[in-house]
Amino acid sequence: MYKGKSQSQQRGAHYRDMEPLGPIVEKSVLSETEKAHFAVGTSRHDVWLDSIEPLVRTMARNGFRKPIDLSRLLNKQHVRTAAGQPWTPRLVWFLLGYLYSDDRRERRALTRRDLTSRESSDAQRTVKKSAAKQSLTKDELARRLRALEAHFQHKQ
Repeated sequence: MYKGKSQSQQRGAHYRDMEPLGPIVEKSVLSETEKAHFAVGTSRHDVWLDSIEPLVRTMARNGFRKPIDLSRLLNKQHVRTAAGQPWTPRLVWFLLGYLYSDDRRERRALTRRDLTSRESSDAQRTVKKSAAKQSLTKDELARRLRALEAHFQHKQ
């Protein structure tokens, strides 16, 4: 094998052998002063997130998903944090974490299931009530059958 080929195969080998300098990714933690921007720890937190979520999802559908882009757009539309301050990319990063967290999705799925089960049970009750109110007599059945026969004879 010639010299150039062996050197090209070894490129970057000395970098792989080095020890890492430290933790590559540090977990970001929301500080106490930043928690005020989200009203964390109060019942307002979920209400506030529900109010801002449609706007953020609309922006995401339009291709703006990066925190720096979202913070610029939110500030341009004069949307402020819960504390009334302008958005920073760091705050938007935490906002996206809140909006797309698994806990929030599970809570929303549970509330949707509750709502749909309530709606279906309400609909069933309404049908039962209307059926009980409108029990058909023999005369009513005969009248409806005559109307159907007349309708189909007219179509022929």
